Amino acid sequence: MPKQSELNLRDDDELLRLLFSSIDYHDGDITKVAISLDDLKERGFSLDIARIASQSIVNERALAQVSRAKAPEDREKGYIAKFSNLEINAELDTDAKKLFLTNYSPMHGNHAHASLTCFIGAGEKRSYYLLARARLREHLLKNIVELERYPFSH
Repeated sequence: MPKQSELNLRDDDELLRLLFSSIDYHDGDITKVAISLDDLKERGFSLDIARIASQSIVNERALAQVSRAKAPEDREKGYIAKFSNLEINAELDTDAKKLFLTNYSPMHGNHAHASLTCFIGAGEKRSYYLLARARLREHLLKNIVELERYPFSH
């Protein structure tokens, strides 16, 4: 486990998202269901902070998600999408206002957990969240590797 002083989210951190083929990632593209509009509005889009993410914890989560899947064939292979916290937080909406907010949000059993929501939160029109999904999708697509090949540092 990382030192207590390392348990935070920094501007220069890289963020990770666990994806599965074919439900989240198919034919080189991110599917619509991979980014829930409700997550962007309220719950938070779950991420891991690369600097402190644990390979064993991410692998355990992947196995748990496969075992809980209604259609396990939709979760054939795991992938990691990696993107910049600084870059995602620089995204602006159509009114040139900050689009995203990332927070360190550790969970029981995962000290590297972070979440991403729309800066405004709930209450906007659907088109606002569709824009946010499209922008987040662009970041997720920048660097995707197979889960088994991702070079975790912990």
